[in-house]
Amino acid sequence: LASKLGKIGDSTRSLLMEDKALVAAEIELRNSFAFFSQEAVKTQNEMLKTTALVQKAGMSAQTTAENYDFFTKALGMSGEEAEEATRGLLDLSRDVGQSPEKVASDFSQAKNFISTYGRDGRVQFIKMTAISGRLGVNINKIMSSMDSMDTISGASETSAKLNAVLNLNPADRLSAAMLNQAKGAEKFMMIANAIGNSKVDLATSRGRLREAARATKLSESDILKIQKLKKDKDGDLEKFVQDLVEKQKDGTTTA
Repeated sequence: LASKLGKIGDSTRSLLMEDKALVAAEIELRNSFAFFSQEAVKTQNEMLKTTALVQKAGMSAQTTAENYDFFTKALGMSGEEAEEATRGLLDLSRDVGQSPEKVASDFSQAKNFISTYGRDGRVQFIKMTAISGRLGVNINKIMSSMDSMDTISGASETSAKLNAVLNLNPADRLSAAMLNQAKGAEKFMMIANAIGNSKVDLATSRGRLREAARATKLSESDILKIQKLKKDKDGDLEKFVQDLVEKQKDGTTTA
């Protein structure tokens, strides 16, 4: 093991032969990533390096190993793709101004949500993280609030309540069918747009604010954050989310 880690360390300027991060990476990958030993030696080495490097940036080896396992098992990624996706999480944390461990941990906790969308689940997570980072709303709360709209009855109830509470113009009204069919992040953007299009000042209409929070399963403070952002920077949230997705698609830049 020492010889193997030494060779890997020698080929990576950022790591020293005796670096403890490599040892921790080896242990966690073997404990938490079921397919690690089945990967080609070259891929194992790259995974070891990436795990050690992102650990130096603040992403724990255990969380990284668990995410590798999820990438390959649930999303059908190759080892190389899983390693690249992990570096993508580090880049994402920098882009949204959150700690690497928080983003990686959020990803790990969002596995059920991500699995729903297969390979597109990673893009959905990027969008949700962008929304969370810009609004300062907990990502798990966002995902949980959207779950209630995954059925036509839930989407119908939410849209009907919001259309009434927000006193929306006919052109801005939420469609229950479209809300139900939309994916998680797109659902949230539809809700955010409805709140932003409302002429009702929810900050001074406490009863309507309370009803909007109940309808969306978000907190009153979250609703106010959304309305303020949409009023101050119309279209900014959509652009921020899309730019971040495109940046991730273009490839990662982590050293």
